[in-house]
Amino acid sequence: MANNNGDTSKRQSVTDKLQTIGRTPISYNISVRFFSFIILVALLSGGIVGLVMTKNNRDYLRQQALQNNLNQANLAAAFASNYITVIEAHLLVFAIRPDVRQALTNATMAQLQPTLAQFVQIQTALDSCGIYNTNGIQETNSVADADTIGQSFADREWFQQAVATRQPYLGIPVISRTTGKPVAPFAVPIIDDQGQLRGVLTGGISLAAMADSIVNINYGSDTHATIIDTRNGGLIIADKDPALLLTAVDKNNQAVIHLLNAESGTIATTGSNGETNLTGYTQVAGLPWGIMVVTPVASVFAILMKTRRAEFHVLARG
Repeated sequence: MANNNGDTSKRQSVTDKLQTIGRTPISYNISVRFFSFIILVALLSGGIVGLVMTKNNRDYLRQQALQNNLNQANLAAAFASNYITVIEAHLLVFAIRPDVRQALTNATMAQLQPTLAQFVQIQTALDSCGIYNTNGIQETNSVADADTIGQSFADREWFQQAVATRQPYLGIPVISRTTGKPVAPFAVPIIDDQGQLRGVLTGGISLAAMADSIVNINYGSDTHATIIDTRNGGLIIADKDPALLLTAVDKNNQAVIHLLNAESGTIATTGSNGETNLTGYTQVAGLPWGIMVVTPVASVFAILMKTRRAEFHVLARG
C-alpha cells in the first residue's frame, strides 16, 4: 500500500510538472500575440496621427502661402503706385517748364530735342519722350532723328483723352511707334498762361524697366507676379514670361475675374496645365492696374513632403 501511495504521489508530481510545462508555451504565445497587437495598434495610430498631422500641415501651409502672396501683392502694388507717381510727377514738371511753353508758342519745338534726350537719360524709367501739336503731329522726340517726327498720333487713345479732358492721362500700354518697345504712355496737356492748349507732352514709361523693378525679382521658390491693366477686358503688362506681354488675360482665371471687378483677396485656381495655383491679388492705388502673385500648390507642399520623408528615414534608422 505504501508503494502504491508513493507511486500515486510520484505520478501526481509528474502530472503537475507536465501541466506546468504545458501551460508555459500557451501563456507565452498569448503574450506575444498581445504585445504584437499593441505594437500594430501603435503603428497604425502613429500612421493615422501622421496623416492627420500631414493634412493639418497642408492646410496650414496652404493658408500661409495664400496670405503671403496677398501680402507680397500688396507690397508690389504699393511700389508700382509710387513708381508710376514719381515718373508722372517729373513729366508734369517738365511740361510747365518756361522753355517748353516758349518753344510751343514760337513753333520752335525741334530745338527741344537735346533737352528731351537729356531728360530721358536722367529718367531711366522712360523709354522715350515726345511733344505733339494740337493736331497730333509729333514735332520733336528724345530719340534723335526719329522717323516718327512729322507723323500723326491723333489716332492714339492717350492723345485723344489728353486733348478732350485737358488732364494728364495714363494710356493703355502699347508698342511705341518710335522705338518699337512696349510702353505705358503718360500724356500731359501743355497749357499756356491764357489757358490755351498748345500741345501734348508724352513720356513712354518702359514696361521692361518696370518689370525689372517689380516683377523680375525674387518672390520665393516658383512664385511669380503679374501686372494687369484692367481696362478693356484686361491686358498683361508685366510678367516673367515676355511672350505674354501685351496679351489679353485669361478670362477663365477666377483671380483675373476678381481683379477686373476691382477686388482684392486670395484664391486657389486651376491653371491651364491642370495644376492648382495659390494666388494673392490686389488693386494698384490710383492706377487702372491690378497685381497677382502666384505659387503652384505643389511647390508649397513639396516642403512638407520633404520634411515627412526625412522623419520616416529617421524612424527607419531608429
